[in-house]
Amino acid sequence: MSTIGRRLSGKYRSPLRDSLILQAFFLFVSWLALDGGMMFRYSLLVLAPNWALILLIILRRPTEPTPLDLKVVRFGYLALWILLPGVSLLVGPLID
Repeated sequence: MSTIGRRLSGKYRSPLRDSLILQAFFLFVSWLALDGGMMFRYSLLVLAPNWALILLIILRRPTEPTPLDLKVVRFGYLALWILLPGVSLLVGPLID
């Protein structure tokens, strides 16, 4: 089914705004950390999978998002920010 011509639901407006605010807050606080920029780079690294996930959700259900979709859009950055170090510890030895 083509998504061309379908409009984006207004239900995404608030979660997208909250997500941008949360990301800006984390980027600002991590930028202030005195660790040589490691936390800031990590916070920037988490942006890519987060926005890929948001884009996937919006492309799958542009007009009727589920409550879970809206929560993932709103808090996905926080979840990825917490989970990504654990995943990298598990996957890192497999790559080496």
